[in-house]
Amino acid sequence: MVALLTLAVIYLVAGLMYGVGVPPAWPAALLTFVVATACFAVLGLAVMSLLQSAEAVIGATLGTLLPLCFISDVFVVGVTFPPFLDRLAWVFPLRHATRAMSLATATDVVGSGLSWDHLGVLLAWTVGGLVVVAWRFSWVNLEPKPKPKPIPERATAARPVARLGRGS
Repeated sequence: MVALLTLAVIYLVAGLMYGVGVPPAWPAALLTFVVATACFAVLGLAVMSLLQSAEAVIGATLGTLLPLCFISDVFVVGVTFPPFLDRLAWVFPLRHATRAMSLATATDVVGSGLSWDHLGVLLAWTVGGLVVVAWRFSWVNLEPKPKPKPIPERATAARPVARLGRGS
């Protein structure tokens, strides 16, 4: 739901500010969006299942996502990186998702707008993530539960209260 709402807001803002309309190949854009969203959701679950604590999830995801965004043409488009970084970016699904979405939303799209090679890579990563999730899944919570804090003992006898008043 968050991804769909984000997509709608982005198109609304782009339409208002830049005059961008609905892409001619909008079914391809929607399918690409669904495949990429499913891929990254499954990969998120797979990464989370491999980590030992909930605190490590943020560090692991941001530690991989931000560098991949730089080399995958998300933050900086059209920059020439060293060949090894360029090849590395093509291994991961983020560049394939951005290229597939760029092709599907192009105004001069030819054909259906579907980029089967990029969608195939996204589907392969999704299947790989599903394998990891199925391998690591358990109904048992493996994270250690925190020990309950001891309840302080209350005094059972009433404590005398000193009263100050007239004549005391």
